[in-house]
Amino acid sequence: TGVQTCALPIYLQQGVAKVWINFNGTGTPAARDSFNVTSITDNGTGSYDIVFTNAMGNANYTSQCSLNNGTTDVSAAHDYGWAIVDRTTADFRWDTENASNSQVDLALLDALVLGDLA
Repeated sequence: TGVQTCALPIYLQQGVAKVWINFNGTGTPAARDSFNVTSITDNGTGSYDIVFTNAMGNANYTSQCSLNNGTTDVSAAHDYGWAIVDRTTADFRWDTENASNSQVDLALLDALVLGDLA
């Protein structure tokens, strides 16, 4: 018998995360774990570029992020916000802010990207 291959249905391929990362954004940003991420660029307080290993097919992908101050106090997570301020096929820039709209470095940052790879 020959080798058999199994192709995933297209809807499943499109629904799988193409990029994800869990990292510490304080001091020198460091990934705890990631997939399809080459590096994190520190742009200054509360601003990071997440650089992809494999490019996305276009810049119209969706990204979701979560953040916390690194404590077990989940109520404190509501004191922070985030925005994707720039996205390309190769990376996205993520800024984090506190309740006073000042950019801050945080200890627990997670992001994922859904879309089509190039």
